[in-house]
Amino acid sequence: MAVSQERLDLRRFTALVLYGAIYCLYVWKYSYSDRPFPELTLLIYGLIIPPVLILALSRLPDRFTRLLTGRTYAVWVALFVVGCWALMSQFDPSAIQIGRYPALVEWNERLFSGQFPYYAGSKPSGFPLLFLLAAPFYWLGEVGLLQVLGFVLFAWVVHSWCGPGSTNRFRLLLLFIGAPIFAFEVCVRSELIANAVIILAALEVTRRCHDRASPLTPVWLGLLLGLAASTRGIFLPVYLVTLPMTLRQHNVRYTVTLLVSAAFGFLLTLAPFALWDWDFFRAYGPFSIQLSHIPPWLLAVSAAVSLASGLVLRSHRSAWLISGAVLFGIVAVKMVMSLVTHGVAETVQFDNYFDMAYFGFALPFVVLAVCGTNKSHAPTPTSV
Repeated sequence: MAVSQERLDLRRFTALVLYGAIYCLYVWKYSYSDRPFPELTLLIYGLIIPPVLILALSRLPDRFTRLLTGRTYAVWVALFVVGCWALMSQFDPSAIQIGRYPALVEWNERLFSGQFPYYAGSKPSGFPLLFLLAAPFYWLGEVGLLQVLGFVLFAWVVHSWCGPGSTNRFRLLLLFIGAPIFAFEVCVRSELIANAVIILAALEVTRRCHDRASPLTPVWLGLLLGLAASTRGIFLPVYLVTLPMTLRQHNVRYTVTLLVSAAFGFLLTLAPFALWDWDFFRAYGPFSIQLSHIPPWLLAVSAAVSLASGLVLRSHRSAWLISGAVLFGIVAVKMVMSLVTHGVAETVQFDNYFDMAYFGFALPFVVLAVCGTNKSHAPTPTSV
């Protein structure tokens, strides 16, 4: 479907505004004097990185198209991976008062010692597959590598979305890795952004492959989407935005097959732990913890907005933008509620009533919405 340049520019502008909001909120948070390296934060993220990102978003990279080849892109990704590892190695996880790293470690410790993992004192809030994905890195002694894997997966999504040969791939990588919230996630060995990327990657595979002429396509795509959903509940608004665009292109049989397969994939990793100790899992497990972070009315409103958007959207780029906006909006509402009730210091400076890291859920979707696909590589007319 043809899309006017005005709409493309509006989506780019909106995505950059949301990106700028996430960027500035984290600079604000870590510029307080009681934070580690406040002067360095202002120097790097206030003075050095903004001009780099502005240059990346300009037309300058287009003059080096022949140099920015697929091999160069792979080299950039490899260099960024090394940089992430070097940054992570500078911080001792035991000295960081962030609960997501201990949750990843303790969950796996308990599981591999034959104990129910959700009894963990760190109160792990993710669904089982999230922790199972971290298991190989737990065996290697560094669960923070899950976030590095998330970056590599995002690099693939960007390559798939923009198309080979597009200079936009480099722009989006710089936007992603240049966000201060990404550096924070790497340093503290968190998995919020990686979790969002897992869901985004499953949706990108669906975008590319949903129209393959095979009766097994809705089966394996449904399983993939269900497994991605069994990491954390943020999948719900994103799926409500994006999946209606795919399903409306297919018949009822395809839709039912995909949804049933997705439900099976979702329950595949959840069921063993729910059956292990149903009473505890129901009362104190991941559903209970995740629902405690969002008021029922906000969940209902976000789900309604997401579904309404999904029913009218015709472009995946718009879907990425709306998904990021909804995720950003949920966290922003929670932040405003905390600011009104507890004030700036308790909300932002000391993190007592609000965790700004949850804005990371929106980051991959917002970044991807900055640029459209390379039309010559777009798999379906609706993905332009």
